[in-house]
Amino acid sequence: KALMPYYTGKIKCIYIDPPYNTGNESWVYNDRVNSPKIKRWLGKIVGGESQDLCRHDKWLCMMYPRIKLLKDLLTENGVIFVSIDDNEQSNLKHLLDEIFGEQNFMAQIVWKKKAGGGNAARFFADDHEYILCYANDKTKLDAFFVKLDDKDKQKYKLKDEYFEERGAFLIKNLTQEGSLDDRPNLRYEILNPEGKPFLKDNGEYPQWRVEKKQFERLLNEGRIYMKKVKKKDGSYYYTINTKQYLYDAVDDEGEPIFRRKKPRTIFDFAITGQGRKALAQLFDTSSHQDSVFTYPKPVELISHIIDIVTSNDDIILDSFAGSGTTGHAVLDLNKEDKSKRRFILIELEEHAKNVTAERVKRAIEKYDYKDGFEYCEL
Repeated sequence: KALMPYYTGKIKCIYIDPPYNTGNESWVYNDRVNSPKIKRWLGKIVGGESQDLCRHDKWLCMMYPRIKLLKDLLTENGVIFVSIDDNEQSNLKHLLDEIFGEQNFMAQIVWKKKAGGGNAARFFADDHEYILCYANDKTKLDAFFVKLDDKDKQKYKLKDEYFEERGAFLIKNLTQEGSLDDRPNLRYEILNPEGKPFLKDNGEYPQWRVEKKQFERLLNEGRIYMKKVKKKDGSYYYTINTKQYLYDAVDDEGEPIFRRKKPRTIFDFAITGQGRKALAQLFDTSSHQDSVFTYPKPVELISHIIDIVTSNDDIILDSFAGSGTTGHAVLDLNKEDKSKRRFILIELEEHAKNVTAERVKRAIEKYDYKDGFEYCEL
């Protein structure tokens, strides 16, 4: 609430990792239904006394006003990401549908949080969690793109006369066969290097991915690649492809502006262990640093989320800041792409000082980030 006078409509991206309501938390809410008499009845008729039948109600009562306030803080084209697991996923989805509107649902992302293990599980090994993504107003959003990772960049191996200005390239087949959408304007003559037209076995022109005018532009720009493929019997044929370069421009300092890609709805590039390891290194503890923070999210995970929807000097908010991974991720991303994103982290009492702020402080010192932060108490 204290942020409202200053930041209403100014936050571009919100990421929160609220309590998952696993049954171990103690929600501080009055619950008049849980009178001793009702509890005895529930224990006798319904189930064990330890079973809290109001647990989901309490969690929703805790979350609803917070999500409501967070929506007001978002810009018109702002986006919220909420981590959750199976305990409250379905309830959270309904809550976000109600507050943001079903039409502003973007994705339910699956995060593969661990690799291997799980043999102790009785039924299924639990490998994943969810990240629900909603827009404040989907109609105001630009298309989503994220940076290429090292694995993506390794796919660009081919070189041509444009290497200095565009980098290496990979090829993508120009044909669009198998499409159920038959479009005559995508069927036209293209000649191979020997002057013969590309034809299907039935003698018809293939359906291409681009219209003729766009193909001619690609050809003039050197972005068409015809590859000669030999068969086992010594004969050969040509394939026709488009060239996709690693980059097409450089910035003011001569650094390449790399191609970006579409984010996927399965995140399988960062596991919980990476988060624990990073925090242990900062606090000089063992890799099982439960005394610092039990389940910190990996920096790589939060960086990827922030990269999807922010740039320049956008503001990112995390109101369940935990160990401070979001602040760390913003600093990391700023250093990488030379941006000036800002972050606001909210956490409770001594934990905010001893873990959240301390983690960001140590990250700044260890990784030589050029930015700092202001610590405020309410």
